[in-house]
Amino acid sequence: MTRQEIIRLAHEAGRSEGCWVTGTMWGFVERFAEVVAAHEREACAKAAEGIAIDCFEDRDNCGAAAACLVSGMIRARGEQ
Repeated sequence: MTRQEIIRLAHEAGRSEGCWVTGTMWGFVERFAEVVAAHEREACAKAAEGIAIDCFEDRDNCGAAAACLVSGMIRARGEQ
């Protein structure tokens, strides 16, 4: 999530950059958004892993491989 996206979301939430999203508070808001995004990515990756396990148990190796690939791609987004 870029700084501009975070500012846009803050505006949508009824806050303006000139209000409380300044100085050290800005650092907190930016970090908070990063933590939330990382948490959501991990939850999605774990859901994909669950699908992979289900596919593997159903002997759907192709589906299991695809779900594992998706899980890895989700986690890799955090490294961009």
